[in-house]
Amino acid sequence: MAILKHHGKWMARAYYKDDKSKRHSIAKGGFKTKREAEFYLSQMKLDQRNSELVKNKSPLFYDYFWKWV
Repeated sequence: MAILKHHGKWMARAYYKDDKSKRHSIAKGGFKTKREAEFYLSQMKLDQRNSELVKNKSPLFYDYFWKWV
């Protein structure tokens, strides 16, 4: 993750790996302060962790059973 100053505005860039371990990046610019860019990156990090938790969560036995039946 990187925070850079670009043409007088702050820019945030985050790197992540997909399911196939391929590296990608997301960038967003135009922040007035460095703190706004840091906040954006922290929110992205939280979203990424929440999506990983949802993906890795195994289904409840009750739900699995009724889908199977």
